[in-house]
Amino acid sequence: MDVALGDLVRALVRIMPTGVWGEALQSLLHASRVFAPHVPPAVRAVLDESRRTLMDDLEAGVLTAEEKGAARLREQLSALFERCPGLAATFQRVLEEDLVRLLPEARPGPGGRDEPSGGPPVVGIGGIAGGIVPRGDIVTGGGIVQNINRDQVRDS
Repeated sequence: MDVALGDLVRALVRIMPTGVWGEALQSLLHASRVFAPHVPPAVRAVLDESRRTLMDDLEAGVLTAEEKGAARLREQLSALFERCPGLAATFQRVLEEDLVRLLPEARPGPGGRDEPSGGPPVVGIGGIAGGIVPRGDIVTGGGIVQNINRDQVRDS
């Protein structure tokens, strides 16, 4: 459960500052309404407060905004899941079926952390090594376009 909660929290913290947050929120509220009609107001309160605090910290330039937001959201969701057994499994399904497709593309940032990518998805050589790569394929990442050939992939 702790791993699943961590995955959910990380996904929510990554989606909260984006333009698709409304869609994510509606998916969670709908699932909580189906789970139990009395649950959505508590879910909405937790998520609204968490997002508001995260956005305030991001706007203020707090360097640890995401980490603080994730820790706070983890505590609040844990408490909610204790009060509503079974809601965690419902939210896990929402994560797997709806939220995953809403996650922004990520690229390694400073210190190895993933950061949203404004450009094309990152494809590393390691991701295609071992496969047959025809001469002249293009690998994009971080705005860099690179032509590679089969020998370069084999030798990497």
